[in-house]
Amino acid sequence: SSPGSQSVWEVDSHLRSPYLLQDAITLERQLPRNSTLAVTYTNLHSLHVLRSEDINAPLPGTYSGPGTGVYPYPGRGPILLMTSSGFYNQNQLLANLNSKVNSAVSLYATWVLNKAFSNSDGLSTFAGNPYSYAGEYGPASTDVRNRFLLGGSINTKWNVRFNPLISYQSGAPFNITSGNDPYGTTIFSARPGIATDASLPGVIRTAYGLLDPNPLPGEKLIGRNAGRGPAQIMVNLR
Repeated sequence: SSPGSQSVWEVDSHLRSPYLLQDAITLERQLPRNSTLAVTYTNLHSLHVLRSEDINAPLPGTYSGPGTGVYPYPGRGPILLMTSSGFYNQNQLLANLNSKVNSAVSLYATWVLNKAFSNSDGLSTFAGNPYSYAGEYGPASTDVRNRFLLGGSINTKWNVRFNPLISYQSGAPFNITSGNDPYGTTIFSARPGIATDASLPGVIRTAYGLLDPNPLPGEKLIGRNAGRGPAQIMVNLR
C-alpha cells in the first residue's frame, strides 16, 4: 500500500560516535640562505562515520510511480535512519618552505597533495540506490587533490610593507544526481546509470560519459561524488 507523506527520523540502536586514527611523520631540513623545508605525511582512518538511509523504501522492482510499491512498513512514510556505518580514509603529503631572503624580504610556501575517499559526507548522505551500496565509496567532499599557498612580507622605503598572497586549489568533487525519484524514497539522491547505447531514450552525453537518468534494474550507476568542480585561484596584495 502507498504510505503517508510524513518523513520520520530515527536513530539506529547501534549508533556510535565517530572516531579517527591518525599517524604522521615529519622530516625537516635547514637549507642554505636562511631557508627551512619541512615535509609531512599523514594518514587518517575514520570509522563509524555518520550517514542516513531510508529503511522504508519500496522493495526493489515494486515501485513504478506514486501510489505504487510494496513497503517494508506499510502505511508509513519515509523512515530516515541515522546510522554510523560509514568510513573515511585520507592520505596527505604536505611541504612547507620558509625563507628569510634578507632583512627586508621573507617568503613562505605551502603545497598539499591530498587524497580522501569515503562512503559518506555526513548525515545528509543517502545512497544513490537505497538497496545497494555499490559505488558509494568514492571521493569525499574534502578530496581536493592540490592546494598551494605562496605568501610573504616585503619592506620597502618609508616603512611601506607589502604582503603578497597567492593561493590555488584544484577542483572539489560533487555528486551527480538524476533529479528524479525512481526508488520512491522522496529524497532525490538517485544517481544516473552509465549507459552503453547512446540511442536509448533519455541518455545524455556528458564529460563523464553517457548517463542514463532512468537506469534499468541492475544497470551500473555512476559513482558518488564523480564530478569535479573548477579550480580556484586568488591573488591578493595587502
